[in-house]
Amino acid sequence: MPSRGRHRMGVRAQTTTLAVVVVGLAVSAVMALLVLTARGSLTSQIQNNAEARMRDIVLLAQAGSLSQPIPGKGEDLLVQVVREPSTVVVSSASIEGQGPLVNVRMQPGAARSFRVDSLNPADGGTESGEGGADTGTPFLIASGGAQTPSGPVTVIVAASLDPVRQLIDLLIPRLAVGFPLILLVVAWTVWVLTGRALRPVEAIRSQAEAISATSLDRRVPEPGTDDEVDHLAATMNLMLDRLEASMIAQRQFVSDASHELKSPIASLRTMLDVARRQPPDDLDGLFEELIAEDVRLEDLVSDLLVLARADEGREVGQSVEIDLDDIVIAEVGLAGRASDKLIVASSLKPVRLTAEPGRLDSLIRNLIENGLRHASSTVWIALEVEGAECVVLVSDDGPGIAPADRERVFERFVRLDESRRRDDGGTGLGLALCRAVAR
Repeated sequence: MPSRGRHRMGVRAQTTTLAVVVVGLAVSAVMALLVLTARGSLTSQIQNNAEARMRDIVLLAQAGSLSQPIPGKGEDLLVQVVREPSTVVVSSASIEGQGPLVNVRMQPGAARSFRVDSLNPADGGTESGEGGADTGTPFLIASGGAQTPSGPVTVIVAASLDPVRQLIDLLIPRLAVGFPLILLVVAWTVWVLTGRALRPVEAIRSQAEAISATSLDRRVPEPGTDDEVDHLAATMNLMLDRLEASMIAQRQFVSDASHELKSPIASLRTMLDVARRQPPDDLDGLFEELIAEDVRLEDLVSDLLVLARADEGREVGQSVEIDLDDIVIAEVGLAGRASDKLIVASSLKPVRLTAEPGRLDSLIRNLIENGLRHASSTVWIALEVEGAECVVLVSDDGPGIAPADRERVFERFVRLDESRRRDDGGTGLGLALCRAVAR
């Protein structure tokens, strides 16, 4: 049964989702902190008010200045002064006649604040009455002991925590409504901004998808924003420049190679056809011509292989330490025995380097053969050292190379006008091989 691939979210959706999650967590933490801070602040304020009221009543009790009922503004704070065993001496007007709000006894000079979930029920079994305390509501109790002229008493101040509940009930619904609205705004903003930021990337992708081997002259659009996307587009265009140049060179190379290979192959076929129709009297001469064409074809194919490997960056053999001056001396000797022209080796500095011996042999041989091909009578070769580089100089007394052609002669299958004949001009790959080996 074929497996079904999972569809992955794009960068835009991933970025939006991540932003919503991060902002949602942050906003949730801020909202929770806000609720806790508001509740703590209001509770602390209620406790401070209750304790301050308790201290005031303690001072009045110690001075014997208490009156019934205890005067006060509003009914947020309920006050009782209790004497042993459970006798309410004085209290706030709203709870006058009610028993102790909580069961607590304090020694003179002692103080204590605590929270209760509900007050003691009022006399008669009801939890609240007209103007009385809602005994089912959580209260904060501030209690303290006092020594009065008639004996020790306990001052009880009860502050309702219902304002805290009301504040929480007010905050949470509003935060619950604002939370998804914030996430929606964040999601929409990130989605729009990410889409705008990725628009050049999509343009680059579309253009790159449309580029094929037959349209390497096309380029991806560069937004010109001097950011990472712009640098990516510029890098891709540089890569396309290199690919186009490589493709043009490859096509030209294949075209030139096909043309060059056609000539020796056609020559071999012509000689064989003629020999088949009319057997020659001089078979040795025919064989020599065939061998010469075959050698020429072999040399051409060998040169093409070396250039192809050089283009790929592949090594033909193993690199070893070798004396370049020994190679120059050996190749000068071989070329001198095969030519009637004079080869002068002067100023051969000792040079030791790491390279493939076969490639260095080919480089020196091609340079000398090229010089012999164009020289009138003499070829000079020198080996010098310039800093960390060695320089092989080959010159001759021939007509020379025009300045405009000095770069072109290193291109493949290039023969200058004076050496167009293949008998004198070789394959046109010698100097190209020299450049490839030197690089």
